[in-house]
Amino acid sequence: MTDDEFRQVVAEMLRGVARVLMEGASRISLDTTNRPEEAVDLVAQPHSRASPDEVLKALKKTTHSSWTMLSKGLRDLAGLPVEHSTENVANSSRSFARRAVAATGLSAEELLDLLAKKRWA
Repeated sequence: MTDDEFRQVVAEMLRGVARVLMEGASRISLDTTNRPEEAVDLVAQPHSRASPDEVLKALKKTTHSSWTMLSKGLRDLAGLPVEHSTENVANSSRSFARRAVAATGLSAEELLDLLAKKRWA
């Protein structure tokens, strides 16, 4: 096999790998690996018939986040004073909070009240 033939074979293999990676990347946000199916369904259907409690529990499980992160993120969204350990934690907390607001249809303030009533945070 000549060098040119070898390069062509390697290039074709790399194109195949790139194609597989691109197909996988397009499904990342839909990946349910290691996520309970019912949790994904509850979170994926905003304002579903599930109670806000169920939606929050499912969202917490699917995002591997804590009630404290949710509480801090909600306080941040509501414009209340809050301290985060790092900017990355702040971003993650706000993202979790925005997802919770979207999935439940409740405001940040209403979710903070719910967390307080449930003594989750």
